[in-house]
Parts: sequence; C-alpha cells; structure tokens
Amino acid sequence: MKSNRYTRLVLKRTEISGLSATTAATADHTLLPAWSTTDIYPGEFFINLEDERIWIRTNHGIREIPMGGFADIQDKDALVYDISKGFWTNAVLTTGSTSGTTFEGGGLDKMMMRSFSVENSDSSLQSLSDVSISDLKDGQFLINNKGIWNNTDVDIKSSITDLNDVYIQDPINEQYLSFSNNKWTNKNFNQLSLSGLSNIKISNPTEDQVLSYSGGTWVNKKAITGLSWDKSTATLALESQGGYEMLTMEGKPIEIVSSDILLTNKKYTILVDATYNPVNVYIPSASECFGTIFNIKIVSDTFITNVIPDSVDDHIFTNLFSTGVTFAAFGSIGDKISIQSNGEDWYQI
Repeated sequence: MKSNRYTRLVLKRTEISGLSATTAATADHTLLPAWSTTDIYPGEFFINLEDERIWIRTNHGIREIPMGGFADIQDKDALVYDISKGFWTNAVLTTGSTSGTTFEGGGLDKMMMRSFSVENSDSSLQSLSDVSISDLKDGQFLINNKGIWNNTDVDIKSSITDLNDVYIQDPINEQYLSFSNNKWTNKNFNQLSLSGLSNIKISNPTEDQVLSYSGGTWVNKKAITGLSWDKSTATLALESQGGYEMLTMEGKPIEIVSSDILLTNKKYTILVDATYNPVNVYIPSASECFGTIFNIKIVSDTFITNVIPDSVDDHIFTNLFSTGVTFAAFGSIGDKISIQSNGEDWYQI
C-alpha cells in the first residue's frame, strides 16, 4: 500500500453552530439534486469547528466521534456529561442544597444535578443548608417543613383500626366501610325485600306468579301458559297459572262462536267454529256503525261460514269501485275478513 508523506488532508467542515453531517439523497455528488454542504461519502469526516464536534460516515450510517473536554482539572472536580456537546468533561462542584447542585467550569455554563450535593470541606447530610437535624434516632425520617428537612419520628400504621378516621366496632364477615361525619365505620349490607323497592307493588302473592311492568310499576300476576277455548261459554281465554283471563284485543273481548250470531259494537273480533254446523255471522246496519271495524276469522272448516249484512240495503264491497255482494262465504281454516262501515255500506279492508 502506497503512502503519501507531507500531504494535507482537507475535511468538510463548518463554523455554523448546530450543523452536523448528513447523507445525500443520491450516491454521487455530480448528480442532481445537488448535495448539501454537510453531505459526506462513506469514509469521509465532517467537523463543526464552532461546536467542537466531529462525525464519520460508515457503511451503517453517520456516527459521531466522542471528544474529551477536560480543562483546568482541580482537586474535587467531578466527571460530568455535557448533553449539548456530547462528551464528558470535568466540572467544579459548587456547594448547594438537596434541591439541586450547580456545576461550573470545564466549558460548562451551568448544569443541575437533582438530590446531590458535595461540600468542599464536609460531605455529611446535616451540613446541607436546607437540612436541620437534632436528637437523631433510629428509624426517623426526613420530613420537609416550609423548605427545611427535619428528622422526625413517623408512626407507621400496621392495621386499619390504627387510622384516626376509622372507627370499627365488632366487625363480622361481609361488612363494608361507610363514610359519614368524617369517619369510616363498618356497616352491614341491607337485606332489601322485593316489596320494599319503590317501583314494585306486591299484592297477595301466590306461587308461580311473575312480575309484570305496567304504568311505571312492577306488579305480581299469574304466568300466562297458553290459550284455552271453553265451548260451553264460547269464549277464548288466556290460560294462566291458577286460573283464566279473558283474551282481549285493544281492550275488547275476542269470542269464539259456533252458531248464528248478530255482531254488535262490543264484538269487534270473532273466531268462527263451524265444526258441527254452518254458521251465519250477521253484521249490523252500516248506517248505525260508522267507522266500526269487524274482524272475522275461521278456526274450523267442516261447514261453511257466511258473513251477511243484517240490513237488506247493505252490501259488502271489496273496494270502492267493485260490485257489492249480499254475503261472503268462507270454508277453510284461516280464512278471514276485516270490514269497516263508511255509514252506508261495508268495505273489506
């Protein structure tokens, strides 16, 4: 390997504080975009003369070379790291307090080290200006009072009953602490009954009843288990635990009929059982039932069910433009018709 003697190596450098080495966007400084004055090739150095810092670019990126900053070393100097310049240097420790120590010298203006201090002639704790120690005993703590640290006895509580705002009397399992009148006391959980709740009203409860919500209040009721049809009374009822309730729709009773019947305004919904004979359901005069709606449904289809206007002047229309009929006949389970009076005739809806 050849060597050159008596040659000068010119490095890229700057005298602008804060600038450091950078990597260019291209691998060749002759190509665009143009290189910055701080861009360097692998193996090149970059020096900041103002900040006293130096970098080298390697195959793994740009690395800063640490530089020592020792100057005017004196007895009791400390070795401290200057973050702004990136190197370790010596510094004179100036007497301070536990709240902070000022370092001066060695090119550093000021540096603060928390909770550390060294006296030039005395490095004991009681020598610090914000510490006052007297009658020192084992187990004492330093407590700050108005900026001064004093040695103080501390009563460390080992039980909850030792606390001055806790009053516990005859504790038992599953109790809890309740705060009242600036004190914590042990209490039992209240065992609330269902009837004791404000939005529940219980009246003569029996077995297998349920709670039903009505008008903002929960009340006890029989549990509904299904439908029941009593042929002897020709009524359909809700079967409940312990009894029956009449089945209704919009507050009106629903009835099952098995013989001819003339409907009234009180019978809005009819279930027709034509098991044993034909059934004629007569609807009243439309002029007497303006706005009334009747719902008729076939639940047994052995025989025919006829829906017939009681007035010879009335007809049943499928719509406003159809020809009216004097009766409607049904013969299959599930057949149904809903009709409404307009004051003159009945219309299917």
